[in-house]
Amino acid sequence: VRVFISTTRRDMTNEREALIKCVFPALRQECADHHLHLVEVDLNWGVADYTARFEDILSVIKSELNRASIMIAVLGEKFGGIPAGEFDSSVALEMYTALASSDTNLVVLQRDPRLTAELAAPHDRALYYEIDPLLEIEQRKLVRRLHHLSIPITPYASLQEFSSRAVEE
Repeated sequence: VRVFISTTRRDMTNEREALIKCVFPALRQECADHHLHLVEVDLNWGVADYTARFEDILSVIKSELNRASIMIAVLGEKFGGIPAGEFDSSVALEMYTALASSDTNLVVLQRDPRLTAELAAPHDRALYYEIDPLLEIEQRKLVRRLHHLSIPITPYASLQEFSSRAVEE
């Protein structure tokens, strides 16, 4: 079972840590009980310093998504950039790629803004909040599209709730 993780980079370190320490061990056990092997794919670990063109990065993302059984998308107040020549953000493009595949189940979790405020220390608020108003509009558009497509968006207000809901979903 391949699980593709989609998050923005710097504002979701707490959630990615919860995935590694809590969610994936529980899922590994669940998979083992059914004689399955879990493989998590988080390209934030390998692509963060990647300097290739976006088309090349998107090609790698699409390749990994096409091999994934599940995509876990975690939304907060940041949304990723809009690559040159694209109309959607990188996060939206990843989700649309997953939606286009009949073999990939999309799980969307959304952080409560109060948790963001709790996690964001005053000196690093820019890591947690979107600065570009265009990207804020894109975030709202993606959420509306997901609702329109009847894709459930699971809210969470704490990291413990995030872990339990991710395992549940």
